[in-house]
Amino acid sequence: MRKKFLSVVLVSTMAASLLAGCGGKDDETKKADNKSTEKKTEAQSGETETGSKEAAKIEAPDASGWDDSKKIYAYSWDDDFKKVLDIILDKYPQYKDFVEYKNLKCQSEQSVEKIQVAMEGGKEYPSLIPADVGSAKMFIEDDEATMDLKEIGITEDMFGADYDYALQFAKNGDAIKGVTWQSTAGSVFYRRDIAKKVLGSDDPETVQAAIADWDKFFETADKLKEAGYKIVNGTDEVYYAIINAHKEPWIIDDGETETVKFDDSVSTFLETSKKLFDGEYTNNGTMWDAAWSAAHKDSGDVFCFFACPWRIGQFLGDGSNGATAGNWGACVGP
Repeated sequence: MRKKFLSVVLVSTMAASLLAGCGGKDDETKKADNKSTEKKTEAQSGETETGSKEAAKIEAPDASGWDDSKKIYAYSWDDDFKKVLDIILDKYPQYKDFVEYKNLKCQSEQSVEKIQVAMEGGKEYPSLIPADVGSAKMFIEDDEATMDLKEIGITEDMFGADYDYALQFAKNGDAIKGVTWQSTAGSVFYRRDIAKKVLGSDDPETVQAAIADWDKFFETADKLKEAGYKIVNGTDEVYYAIINAHKEPWIIDDGETETVKFDDSVSTFLETSKKLFDGEYTNNGTMWDAAWSAAHKDSGDVFCFFACPWRIGQFLGDGSNGATAGNWGACVGP
């Protein structure tokens, strides 16, 4: 059986979760560690002055006497999660010698296989593993690979200040398999110069009115097409905006049978993407490929992108995609 591990799940379009495990310790050591953690846990839950529930806290364990057997390894596809770890380790420098970051330097979907190989290898065993919405559930629902965070003292009353959907996403039955560090609501980022030329104004309220629903979105797509622009780079650009709006679970479990239920969001996405393709409103690009990245440049012909707040820096002109600072605005979208 595979060793269990401690994993942080970064769900980039929704939320993030932290999965916990024993990292290869034997059962007796694990039990002793759990008892030690339980003694150090402070379940302090209460109401704040604003009426919102205050998150409970857990005391940081004492690192004195630790050796390399306590070392954990953080694996991710890029350096984003390292930035988060560095903030934590600056606050708790006593742990710096016991955390090593492994940048796999690949796309998030490619990192899953590399992490699984590392899990089977035994040495430098993955303890902290970011995973996006595409792979998070695979880890969350694998009880051989991940453990209930309650076993290391992280309990549900600690999520008082969190979005409830983030906690629910990270649960497998009653087990809490994840802890959020990031929640990224969707937005639409648009070229101000194109908005002025085609819509007469680059004001967010004006642009939002022009794409407030999918009917208006396609009316604006026609105007942009006439002016020589594409409203988005590819048909997959609207995927998360539509699919993530589904209101029912994909699997209905009545206790006896499990039934797959396709929400209306599925047909809405297929119809919307087909309309984008048939109307030649896009460059038929694919999200994350080289052409998609190039389309972000001010020299491109794409009006807008559906994007999460973690990409704000790119549109503010941080040099990562060729955008000019000040030439991009943001609104809610359809």
